[in-house]
Amino acid sequence: MQEISLSIKKNKSSSFILNFTPNNNMKNLVYIYYHMDFDGLVSSALAYHFFKERGFIPQIERPIDFNIKSLWEKGRINVRKPFAIVDFSYRKDAFAYFDHHSPNKPSRASPETKYLFFDKEAKSCASLIFRILGDNNRNEKRSELVRWCDIIDTVSYAHEGISIQDQLYPKEPAIILSKSLETARIEGKERFWNSLSEKLIKNASIEEILEDEEVLEKYKTYMKNQEGALCQLKSNSEYESTKGIVTYDATKNEWSRFGLAAIYPDSLVWIGLIRTQENLVDISICQNPWNPKSQEALEQTHIGDILKKYGGGGNKFRGGVHFNSHKKAKESMCKIKKHITKNIIR
Repeated sequence: MQEISLSIKKNKSSSFILNFTPNNNMKNLVYIYYHMDFDGLVSSALAYHFFKERGFIPQIERPIDFNIKSLWEKGRINVRKPFAIVDFSYRKDAFAYFDHHSPNKPSRASPETKYLFFDKEAKSCASLIFRILGDNNRNEKRSELVRWCDIIDTVSYAHEGISIQDQLYPKEPAIILSKSLETARIEGKERFWNSLSEKLIKNASIEEILEDEEVLEKYKTYMKNQEGALCQLKSNSEYESTKGIVTYDATKNEWSRFGLAAIYPDSLVWIGLIRTQENLVDISICQNPWNPKSQEALEQTHIGDILKKYGGGGNKFRGGVHFNSHKKAKESMCKIKKHITKNIIR
């Protein structure tokens, strides 16, 4: 019989740690499922090393996104077991779980979950996992990746001295990579994401990732669409200056995630509709990171918590939720807008 020791620690309401110690004879496979974004990608590689350090044989299985969130949480998406969830919604049949999104916090760990690391105060999932890695896997390249995960996930561009123009037309390698991943996320090709995860596992830097021809092609696609997206956003958006809210509908056009900051620099928050993979309609919400008044005005608003009620998620600063119809998405967007408007501090 295998001897298993468990240690559980709770830090107020922000974190939950469940740590499983396998015996020396355990050589089990662990399949890693990770969120399809910058943070999820980096976190998948860090999670790989977390399991390697503990004597497991980790496998990068596939990225997952909000388009399957409801089915995922209900256990209706087939997985290979035992499996780890990284930067996404919890499932009771998970062997391991790593996340920092407040809406995803498990009320408790199921008996099947042997590793559970959750901290809503962590700026990214990558920074959460990086803290618990051994010294051999904590190096300068990975530290830089984690730093950018923190910046991108909390949209802390202005705080880091990154202008709107630097974000829309980037020269910084990490932002260039993030734009490639935005294109890849719309395409939804699992192979591409897994290939990058494998490079990061081998300690590739951001600059080395950008040497990949497919990554560069996706960045070129982003740049090709950028100008048209900005023009289309302006004609398909509406700014209510008294509320600081921009609403838009980009379901029939190209979309620029931060283009609204250039068009409406005094805005506080953007709420809109976009067309995503599998022809779904996504409500996307984001604070304006370049308006210093935005964070103060939305102090009492947690975007991820609001979207959880509609089947989506995110963090305090941004989030999204998928719908099968434009009509349903638009109806929900109106309700969400009213909720946010009510809580804005002016």
